[in-house]
Amino acid sequence: MSFWHDRHLFYVGEEIALAAIGVRFAQEQGIDDVKIAGFLVTVYYLLIMIGRFAGSALMTKFKPQKLLVGLGFFGILLMLIGMLTSGPVAVGCLVFCGLANSIMYPTIFALASPN
Repeated sequence: MSFWHDRHLFYVGEEIALAAIGVRFAQEQGIDDVKIAGFLVTVYYLLIMIGRFAGSALMTKFKPQKLLVGLGFFGILLMLIGMLTSGPVAVGCLVFCGLANSIMYPTIFALASPN
């Protein structure tokens, strides 16, 4: 089976894209201090790291597919709230998307790998 045709491989780097727009988005939402906006991007990456460790632990109790779906829906909810609100709530939603995206990369590629 081709790498490009496997249905599990839908991850296209949204965790990097969100971080790339993080500072500008925070500024557009009223956070004028670049240092604070940059710190929020750091928190985003910190949540990804925490989520990967927590996700690894949770995968011993839950199937990876179910955890991936649950965090996927959590991410969608955060994005919807972020799009429909403004200010600190919208920025917080973007930052917490790091937690929602945390297990995507390792889990999707592990599920897609041949056994």
